[in-house]
Amino acid sequence: MKRIALFIICQFLFLGCQHKEHNPVNESVQPENAVAAKSNDAGHCIEKFKELRDVLYSGNKEEFKQYFSFPVLNSEVWSLIAKSKGNYEGKKYNDPFTEADYDNHFDLIFTPHFINALLKIKPKELFEKGKFITPHIIESGADVRTEYFMQAEYYEEDELILALNYEFYSEDEKTESAIVYFFTLKDCKPIFNKVMIAG
Repeated sequence: MKRIALFIICQFLFLGCQHKEHNPVNESVQPENAVAAKSNDAGHCIEKFKELRDVLYSGNKEEFKQYFSFPVLNSEVWSLIAKSKGNYEGKKYNDPFTEADYDNHFDLIFTPHFINALLKIKPKELFEKGKFITPHIIESGADVRTEYFMQAEYYEEDELILALNYEFYSEDEKTESAIVYFFTLKDCKPIFNKVMIAG
């Protein structure tokens, strides 16, 4: 599990380095109008993120389709569905994910845990600092205590990553897993791209 967690962290760092290379101008020497433009872009992204969050919280699956571009290709979303249902329902992990599939499996992709954690993100801090980690949410069961939290990463050019992390505690063991959601930003509007599962 440590290797998997390290892989996810390294991937975040790699993506961050890629995006930094796209912008060779040092922020400290940018003209004032460039800094103002960056601030305005952050403000626009904050509003778009709030809109996504509010639509998801409302449970309006039809309205939430605006954050998808069907069919979704190579998303590995079937791996997430199989994790919940125990099988791929005749699909392969990288099969296209259609609008009909979305209608049938929405609740397995955006679970109550995902929504609860998403609501704890502070959009202003995320889009001004580029990252945010929520507090842990704790659920205690008879034999296992579950803790989950969300780690969000924002890259100005075009990407938002939301990692839903789990920690499971039993009497003598701790295990971890993560579901990482990738969104492409189009004029700051997040469009679902793919998921990755660790653990």
